[in-house]
Amino acid sequence: MRMRYVKELALGALTLSVLSGCGSGSTGYVPQQAKEPPKATVEAGKETNLYPMTEGNQWTYSVEQRAQNAQGQQLNGDFEITFKVVKVEETPNGKVGTVELSKDGNVTDRQKWLVNDKGMYQLSASTSTKEGVLTEVMFSPMQTSIKFPVKVGEKYKWEGTATTMLNEVGKVTAESEVLETQIVDTDQGKRFSTIPIVTSGTFAGKNSKGTYGATSWYSPNVGLVRYRQEVLAANQIAGVLTFRLKAYVVK
Repeated sequence: MRMRYVKELALGALTLSVLSGCGSGSTGYVPQQAKEPPKATVEAGKETNLYPMTEGNQWTYSVEQRAQNAQGQQLNGDFEITFKVVKVEETPNGKVGTVELSKDGNVTDRQKWLVNDKGMYQLSASTSTKEGVLTEVMFSPMQTSIKFPVKVGEKYKWEGTATTMLNEVGKVTAESEVLETQIVDTDQGKRFSTIPIVTSGTFAGKNSKGTYGATSWYSPNVGLVRYRQEVLAANQIAGVLTFRLKAYVVK
């Protein structure tokens, strides 16, 4: 999974409010240690639960973007993005789901994913004009996101033509590895035990090229609960995107 950077954010100073507690007297309150969530496990034959591909499922994320372009202009912002499965088709190769990404009620990306007993694959994403017109870009070949069965330490590579982080079509490479389970926090105040997939690679479009690194944290029966992406594009942009799950509906 890769995400485009949002370049139309309003620029300006970010105001931070600091709340300080008053008084130092003891209240006698002894906080209880938070219970650890059960360790994430993927039951054989139910690997598709890592990304529940059912029409109507949706996930809303709090997004933090910190980026700077070659002119020193800050492209920082905090906003929300919602992923929603709007269509699912049964095909001979497995379930193909269409997922729409929306910000402030406007669809900013439309992706297609294939999920079957061999893994989860991204089939397409969109480029967007300044007016918000989306153009579907088929990945050639489809990109492996997760291989089934899930094996800690397994590595896999991909290269092909796809969308880049800077809203272009170009050549992209990816090297991924499945890590040991990790507990992560979210923006809904709940922690999840997850299966992390770490990916790094390169991209080259008509007007940009660079490197990137990303980690996707998946929780069984929930989906993607956290995501972090770092990008360094030559003479273009350097930035970090972080997604933290805020709310979700999974049928």
